[in-house]
Amino acid sequence: MGFCFGILLLAMFQSTIAGFTGFSYTDESIVLFLGMHFLVALVTRRYRFLKHEKSMLAAVFLFYLIGTLSTVWNNYQKDVLYGLFSGIFSAKAFIAYFGMRSVSAKKKITKKRLELYLWLFKTLLTVSAVLLILNQFFTIFELGGSRFGIKTTSFIFEHATEVGCYGIVSLLMCISLEDHLKRKDPFWISYIAAWIVVLAGGRYKAVAFIVLFISLRIGLPLIKKFRLRYTIFCVPAVWAVAGEQIRYYFCDKTTSRGALYYHAFKIAGEHFPLGSGFATYGTEFSRRRYSPLYRRYGMDTIYGLSESYPSYIADTMWPPILGETGWFGFASLLFFFVELFGMLSTVIKNKVDGLVLYGIVIYILFESIGDSIFMSSRGVTLFIALAVMIKLNGRRDILDGEKNT
Repeated sequence: MGFCFGILLLAMFQSTIAGFTGFSYTDESIVLFLGMHFLVALVTRRYRFLKHEKSMLAAVFLFYLIGTLSTVWNNYQKDVLYGLFSGIFSAKAFIAYFGMRSVSAKKKITKKRLELYLWLFKTLLTVSAVLLILNQFFTIFELGGSRFGIKTTSFIFEHATEVGCYGIVSLLMCISLEDHLKRKDPFWISYIAAWIVVLAGGRYKAVAFIVLFISLRIGLPLIKKFRLRYTIFCVPAVWAVAGEQIRYYFCDKTTSRGALYYHAFKIAGEHFPLGSGFATYGTEFSRRRYSPLYRRYGMDTIYGLSESYPSYIADTMWPPILGETGWFGFASLLFFFVELFGMLSTVIKNKVDGLVLYGIVIYILFESIGDSIFMSSRGVTLFIALAVMIKLNGRRDILDGEKNT
């Protein structure tokens, strides 16, 4: 199991590794290894699916198949292989999940090792919080502005978004490990440290999530069993933090994200039902080889979406899914998440498990509103963490075809 935690830590700090070594393909290397491991486990029938996981895998395969068909049919990039390669990157977080599930399936969990990793995550989180507090008074790390009255920073990462992801994943891992070891976090040290780290990152979605999560954690002793629908009671608190940012994403089509959302519906309608194909809209590959769709829909004049300055093209998740794979591809990934929630309901054994496992998926969905999370290293990190947390509940795994007793 130590090998699995090693992969998780590599994924969490991939941009830090890139900054020190110049090697920027850590997450791709991890996904390649995990993807190959899963294929071998699948072919040799060594991988046993949890309930709902076959449907999840089928949804991802259908998404890629739809994108492949539309890529071949429309051929906007005049290079089908380039489009198909882009499609693999669009699904790399899902590949990471199934790969880590296959890697961790046969790994043994020892109490001593788990205590070591709990100590490591808590120490890293606490030290990070202390350094970020000091950074408010002494500029240790490069500053990026101010939000919520806090000086923001990218800390040891390439981008401030990674700071929030690091804080949240570390907190969820601490809680999951403590629950598995039946230990209590004294004085909520991990919660306070994570709150400081996320605030220092200054990302609205991460802050909104941590508000939601801590609100639910405070109320957890008052409920008999955690259920997903309880999250709706925290919507007002989330809206107070991130409401303005959400309106900015969806209501202003003159901005890059607003335009990407607005034109995704037009592209999906005009390319019904399979979309425009991979590498054509809202993805890194559509930026590297500037897609003709941006000019066709008049988006090349919008700041951040022009050919001369395309920096914001890959800043969303659902618009490229809808644009590139149409309503069918969009529906297939929605189905993936429906089945994912169904699968989680079969492995959750107590309230804390429910809070953590549902929590990490809700955070992924939060980030997907304004970040290409499924295609990014952060998505790889989050889905690897999800697979590790499911492994920690291993005794309660419900295999496909078995009844939940």
